[in-house]
Amino acid sequence: LGVKYLGDLTKLPPQIVEQRLGKNGLHLLELAHGRDVRNLEPAQERKSLGTEHTLAENTNDKELLKVYLLAQAQEVGNAVRMRGLYFTTVTLKIKYGDFTAQTRQTTLPYAMCTTKIIYDTACELLDSKPLKQPVRLIGVTVGGFGHEKAEQLYLFKAGQNDDNWSKVDDALDAIQDRFGKNAVINASILKLKKTEE
Repeated sequence: LGVKYLGDLTKLPPQIVEQRLGKNGLHLLELAHGRDVRNLEPAQERKSLGTEHTLAENTNDKELLKVYLLAQAQEVGNAVRMRGLYFTTVTLKIKYGDFTAQTRQTTLPYAMCTTKIIYDTACELLDSKPLKQPVRLIGVTVGGFGHEKAEQLYLFKAGQNDDNWSKVDDALDAIQDRFGKNAVINASILKLKKTEE
């Protein structure tokens, strides 16, 4: 056939392509002309969103690890809200100096999207068991997505501050969208970034 490139195929008559290559040849000829009748399959929805960080030095310092978790909770929370999602699971990933990994996960009683819930839950998971050895990598992931917030009804006012944290997140997201990711940074995260430089 003398075909070296896909463009060469477009110069041949369809009868010759079908005679030499059969029905698959005709399909290739259609593709070469930029015609494809197959239905477009949309990408699958994400099952989780997360981030992780490899530390410059392995550490047992849970307070330092919590600063990393705060930065990660902010990043993941922003990504979740940008997609209009609500999560029901939070997972903490820990990798130790010997490269063994450990995950801890919890399922929330209702769907949320606030950074505070991600951070508080990740810290609870970190504090739930002692560290086996110094930590090399730490990460947080959320999942169990939906597009609607499940409302938690409170008998007393004690738990009603979730909406306040949603307002804080909305304000921070708007500032970061307009002025950049580093426009507003928690002081403990800023201190951590300066020590890493």
